[in-house]
Amino acid sequence: MPKINKKLSFSVIIPCYNEEGNIKNCIKRVPKLGTKTEIIVVDDGSIDKTTIIAKSLRKKYKNLKSHETSRDFLFFI
Repeated sequence: MPKINKKLSFSVIIPCYNEEGNIKNCIKRVPKLGTKTEIIVVDDGSIDKTTIIAKSLRKKYKNLKSHETSRDFLFFI
């Protein structure tokens, strides 16, 4: 495994659609990288409980952000 510069911060973006059975484990498995690891879950209009699960995990993972989008539309500023 490559050596990681501890002064760097990282953002891990997790795109998802109807992943209620997988999203919790996916977030849990994101390793800590550098001085700060930001986890961003982008839900593309799921009709299951993916968004609810991701939002509920924000209490446990303070570095977690979740965004909901309408189907097939994502815009970052």
